[in-house]
Amino acid sequence: MKKNIAVITGGEASEVGISLKSAAVVCANLNPEKYNVYKVVIDSTEWWYTVGGERKTQIDKNDFSLTLDGTKIK
Repeated sequence: MKKNIAVITGGEASEVGISLKSAAVVCANLNPEKYNVYKVVIDSTEWWYTVGGERKTQIDKNDFSLTLDGTKIK
């Protein structure tokens, strides 16, 4: 069974660009046979699961989950 991994990136600091690039490298190098990788971008007000830079769904901060195709992922 693959483990779910959230890679957290973004933020409000001036280094946000470096954070996004670093997260992309981490995501690209995690073994997809072992892990389901979810890139989570934090901005000033929300947390988003993103794919290819596109916002897909907000993260539920109450339990750090997201819902994809009706399935809740923690």
